[in-house]
Amino acid sequence: MTELEGTDQDTGDQGNIDPAEGGMVDDLTRLGRGFFQPLYSLRFYHAAVGKSLVDAILFFVALATLLTIISTFSLTRDLGTVSDDIERAFASGAFPEIVIENGLATVRGRQPLILLDEQGTIVVLDTTGVYKSIDTGRYSQGLLLTRDSLHAYSEGNYQVVQLRDLNSALGNPIVVNRETALDFWRSFTSIFAIVAFIGIGLWYLVARSMWLTFLAVLVWGMLSALKIRSEYGPVLTIGIYALVPAVYVSFLLGLIGISFCGLQLGLLLLVWVLVARSVLKVGAAGGSPAPLQ
Repeated sequence: MTELEGTDQDTGDQGNIDPAEGGMVDDLTRLGRGFFQPLYSLRFYHAAVGKSLVDAILFFVALATLLTIISTFSLTRDLGTVSDDIERAFASGAFPEIVIENGLATVRGRQPLILLDEQGTIVVLDTTGVYKSIDTGRYSQGLLLTRDSLHAYSEGNYQVVQLRDLNSALGNPIVVNRETALDFWRSFTSIFAIVAFIGIGLWYLVARSMWLTFLAVLVWGMLSALKIRSEYGPVLTIGIYALVPAVYVSFLLGLIGISFCGLQLGLLLLVWVLVARSVLKVGAAGGSPAPLQ
């Protein structure tokens, strides 16, 4: 054997790639194809049902993770604009700096300052003594900060908290200004994003997996009624990949204002049954699944 054939004279290794090394690349390639080939390729579905159900489940986890990231970003992106609103509010004087120290409040700005007065709700900052309490005959709920107390009223429940007690509980001094408000909002946004990510992730991974498992039983029964014989695993595999066109098409329809309850479910069942009839009929006729290249 010549050197051009890649023979290692010491080991006899002819330069072949270790299957384990190529295997991971092939797995990632197949995983990536799952995000677009189910949109147009029946051959993809035919090959997918010939592989292990575990491959489809791993793809479902990847798809659920991607959808979770996108949904979390969509849910929290508008929260970032609130930071700009906070800065403008303090810069314009629409919301003043407040310091509560040793049980007394100082509001740096014009007073009394009515922050909200509409639909039976009032929010007032007044350390001058003009407002001493909330008019419960006029308002159904409200908030009033005076020189030495915080008044809160809602649904017939009137409470007064002395500011010295507030200092004891939250610290002395309590400062509400541009910096502390922004720090609070950034912390809130971060916590909200984490909680939203976990909640949405559980919905996609747990609730949707149970939903798909149940729907697969229904589709399996429908196929049996149509004289299409198959095991449960291939039916579920097709359903997992049918999610891709269902999600993409429902998203595109939403962009042009077409969105209603059950749209994605209807699209999923339509693709699922049509693909299953085509792919599983081929298998029942004696065709063997093509390898997923």
